[in-house]
Amino acid sequence: MKYTLLFLTLILSAFISRAQEINEPPPPLQEKKEIERRDLIENSRTNLTIRNNTNKTVYVSYVAYDANEESWTSHGWYTIMPYKVITLPLGDYKGAVYLHAKDDIHVWGDKWNFCIDKKNAFEIVNADKVKCISQAKFWKMQVVPDQVNKWNINLR
Repeated sequence: MKYTLLFLTLILSAFISRAQEINEPPPPLQEKKEIERRDLIENSRTNLTIRNNTNKTVYVSYVAYDANEESWTSHGWYTIMPYKVITLPLGDYKGAVYLHAKDDIHVWGDKWNFCIDKKNAFEIVNADKVKCISQAKFWKMQVVPDQVNKWNINLR
């Protein structure tokens, strides 16, 4: 009787454990996106690391050539808290990347203009050709796979 009770307890425990595994809820969307982002960075040969060396939150956008679309595509906004770093995975991309950043007072960019959305997250195909409501000036840099590609945002 003792062994039968022990045996039934073990079987019941196994069923309960398995049921808990099956019914475990999926991770929250934010956690899922963070896991996907880490996977992208780990599997990307070209990563762009951007450091915010200011005491303000900075918003960054970038433009890279999309061979599938045969166009320059702008992407934004990426939030960087004061004195923090973000890494943007660019796959196996090699070539020019254009960068733009802003905070509530300052704007970082140079002479290259591309389309952006001033208020919302965006991905704009043909950002160098389409007529758009808003454009911003971008700074140019070259990125290479398997090397450190960094941009530091500093106050002037």
